[in-house]
Amino acid sequence: RGYAVALLNYAGSSGYGRAYRKLLNGSWGVLDVHDAADCARYLISEGKVHPSRIGITGVSSGGYATLQAICMFPTLFTGAVSVSGISDVEALVAETHKFESHYAFRLLFDDKVPETEEEKRKVYRERSPRFHADKIKAKLLLLQGTDDEIVPLNQAQAMADDVQRSGGVAKLVIFEGEGHGYPRKAENGLQAKEVEEGWWKENLAEVKGE
Repeated sequence: RGYAVALLNYAGSSGYGRAYRKLLNGSWGVLDVHDAADCARYLISEGKVHPSRIGITGVSSGGYATLQAICMFPTLFTGAVSVSGISDVEALVAETHKFESHYAFRLLFDDKVPETEEEKRKVYRERSPRFHADKIKAKLLLLQGTDDEIVPLNQAQAMADDVQRSGGVAKLVIFEGEGHGYPRKAENGLQAKEVEEGWWKENLAEVKGE
């Protein structure tokens, strides 16, 4: 279909030793996102991608990185697809199950936990893309299951609402009975891929005026 796809092993990825995997502790939503932006810039500099036709996508924490990336680098990415992505890290820590909440807490703070709730909340807000929706220029597609116990549906709903309220483009597609990640029922999985392909075709392959 004419797309080039880069699979990014950003800081915190497994397979490169413990030190590399632990790099993300305390820098979640920052270091991984800068790695994604650096990858895109490198591909542009090498002439391998069109500078105004770059999309970013991810699932779960990758969906979070996607949302952070289009907030932090609004002119770099043209389109984005977030699957079960996190938009509000404070809500995630409060609402998700115990294992995920402790894991997210370590990724956000590592061993440098702020002493006051006010300082902690400041970090939460800085790392939550829904509160920076006014910066987004990319066209955003959100795919979410109703029965997601790790990243609840309200995360995607809040993100879509905040982007639209800020005058941006965000489309939320909800899958009944589906959990975390891409839909598992055959008909839902097919629909998700068709919607995603249509999104890329409209916002990357057919950029207006080019």
